[in-house]
Amino acid sequence: MRVEFAHFRVNVHGESYIKCAVFFSKANPNDDIFRDALLVRCTIAAELAQPDTRRFDAAALAYEENGQMVFWGHEFLMKYLKKNPLPKPNGWVEVYQNQPS
Repeated sequence: MRVEFAHFRVNVHGESYIKCAVFFSKANPNDDIFRDALLVRCTIAAELAQPDTRRFDAAALAYEENGQMVFWGHEFLMKYLKKNPLPKPNGWVEVYQNQPS
């Protein structure tokens, strides 16, 4: 499946940055194991697409549930996303998603 994502840097202490990725996708089924698996697949696919330049310090899933945005992933990034506008997608990756047996 095609997953859009945003990659960006967050300034944390003046000259220090954290490289972040937000993947706009919901796991199916939407439980911890499948969310973790989807996040790992998306992160690896995005990093491998540009191995010389793209390494993420923090990654998260972002999806809508019951009319509200929900985030799953790195704690720092989830807090950041709750306090700031959601970044616009600027890339995409193809990943597969396991289906429940």
